[in-house]
Amino acid sequence: MTWPIILAVGVAVGIIIIPVAFVWYLNIRGTYQVVRDAHERKMRRAELLREAEALIRGTTPVAEETTTEFWMNKVPCWEMNRCSAEIRDECPAYRNRVIPCWAIEGTYGKLRMEGGKACGRDTAVCQTCPVYKKYGEGKPIHIKLVGAGTDTYLRTSREETAVAVR
Repeated sequence: MTWPIILAVGVAVGIIIIPVAFVWYLNIRGTYQVVRDAHERKMRRAELLREAEALIRGTTPVAEETTTEFWMNKVPCWEMNRCSAEIRDECPAYRNRVIPCWAIEGTYGKLRMEGGKACGRDTAVCQTCPVYKKYGEGKPIHIKLVGAGTDTYLRTSREETAVAVR
């Protein structure tokens, strides 16, 4: 082969490959954008479903000030209080780790019987709790999560049992 033929083949390949590579780049970039948009829609849909579920259950959704657990790098209350696995797994503080236990209605520590019903709104016990003393920083206690606690779980279980007995 002579050099003019080699040069012509090189130029022809370059002319063909550069536009093909550019079109491929545009397609990949567009595909990435579509995938990213679909992921964002999926995340928003999941958030809306959580909020709808909370409304249906009658709970107050937690305003997540942070996406990390409150208990990260801390000894959690279920370990400090040596809760059994059975109690821990049913406790709303264990299930809702983004906020501290003293801000959740119906934890086992707050659970009291009032008028034949389980109630978990009394935060007076939290003031003397070693967990609150260590991590609460003396701030006033405000319940942030309502309706997802053990009292709700017990009330629902009691109602289901009453229906099953009939």
